[in-house]
Amino acid sequence: MTYLSRFEGNMLTAVRSNWTSPLSASDLQMVADIYNKVTGQSRRANANCASCILELLTDMGRIYFAQKEASQAETKPKVRKSSTKVAKVAGVAVKTKKTAK
Repeated sequence: MTYLSRFEGNMLTAVRSNWTSPLSASDLQMVADIYNKVTGQSRRANANCASCILELLTDMGRIYFAQKEASQAETKPKVRKSSTKVAKVAGVAVKTKKTAK
C-alpha cells in the first residue's frame, strides 16, 4: 500500500471524477501487478488505452481507499462510556454583587 500512496491523487480523481492523469508505463504496470495480486485476477496494463487506465485506477482506488479507511478505523482511539457513577448536584443559587457604574 505504501507504493500506491504515490498515486493516491490519481486514484482519487478516478474514483470521484471519472478521469485521471496519465502514469508512466512502468508505474502503470506496477499498479496492475499489485491489483492482480490483491484480487487474484490477471488484468494487463495497457498504456495506450485511456479507458483501460481509468478502469484500472478506479478499481484499484476503491480497494486502496477501503483498505486505508479500515486501517485508520483500527488505529483510531475508541471512546467508551465510563462506569463511574456521578452524583447529581442540587440546584445552587449563586449570588453576585452588583457594582455601581
